[in-house]
Amino acid sequence: MDTPIKITGELTPDPALCQFHLEQPVLEDWTASFQQPSDSQGSALADFLFEVEGVVGVTVAGSTITVAKHTPEPWQQFAPAIGKAIRAAFASGRPPVSE
Repeated sequence: MDTPIKITGELTPDPALCQFHLEQPVLEDWTASFQQPSDSQGSALADFLFEVEGVVGVTVAGSTITVAKHTPEPWQQFAPAIGKAIRAAFASGRPPVSE
């Protein structure tokens, strides 16, 4: 995926979750879920997102990345750090999600 990456955020009914939609699919035909940093196994998206203080879960399905947070900070303030981490993961040259 070439930069710049267009990312659109979508709030969910659960205030601890937010979905981030990319223009192109990250995964096709399967879903990857990371509940803690050690689940990453080399997946750049999980590694970079868990570096954001307050991130407690990451799920990747198709072109959607769902992030779970444990912080009182509203998504409107928290989301820019998530977007930066997603872009950094793709710029790293590593696989976004390891199989």
